[in-house]
Amino acid sequence: MVSTEKCYETNNFSVLECVKDSGEWFYRVCIYAQRAPYLSADAGIIRMRVLLGFIESRSVVIDATIKSEGTLQYLSIICASGADPVLFSRIMSKTAPGAILEELSPEKTSEYVTASALRKENSIPIPRSSSMQSVMESRTVLLSLLIEYRALIAECKSFIESDRVSFQNDGLSETSSNLTIPFLFFEVDGIVHGIPEFQIESMSLGGGGQHIIHVAYIFGPRVVLCDDILTVQDVDIVHCQIQKKIKKGYYEARVKNTREAEKFVLVVPSFL
Repeated sequence: MVSTEKCYETNNFSVLECVKDSGEWFYRVCIYAQRAPYLSADAGIIRMRVLLGFIESRSVVIDATIKSEGTLQYLSIICASGADPVLFSRIMSKTAPGAILEELSPEKTSEYVTASALRKENSIPIPRSSSMQSVMESRTVLLSLLIEYRALIAECKSFIESDRVSFQNDGLSETSSNLTIPFLFFEVDGIVHGIPEFQIESMSLGGGGQHIIHVAYIFGPRVVLCDDILTVQDVDIVHCQIQKKIKKGYYEARVKNTREAEKFVLVVPSFL
């Protein structure tokens, strides 16, 4: 079932006409995101609203709609900017990596805004939802395999020639790869641990004030006990260096280009 939230209660025809007179470019920005299973639908909507806020600070947003279908979230924005298509694409690549951009004519923009004001959005499914769901599921599996592969390399590197594993720890660029995924960071015995958010099915309270992290079936199934939940933070997975095995399923890791949680213990559920 699709739920829809229009981000503006009234239409913005007056804004549209003002932008037309100013001669700015019109764009449609579409963002797909996979909500972690343990998060509520409201939490997914809040994240989309945060993204909308970033885009509002960099352009004139005329219309915006958030749709949810299962764990798939979709944000559709009609906006205008003084930046030409090349520059706007660069701006969006930093603001919302992975966003789908479309340049619109003034006439097409008017059609979109008029249609949005007249029709009932609740009856309209997320565009290409099945395809995007498949792509995102495949992406999470591939990212998990990448993490597992690097964990195995770190575990077995003493048996492998050093030049074959140097790419993992020494050959990484200092620039961002734009391949970031949210990690849940938590504390165990005063030490920061982390696990990819998409691998978490649910969380619950355990005895003695502990938290229980239930790993999704496809990645486990396992449970991880922790003393405290700290934060969710994006991690550039390309620059996440897995350095050595601490114990079964736990690896010392370091993240380049971040100031917070630079060193942490990476939990690999399938190896527990």
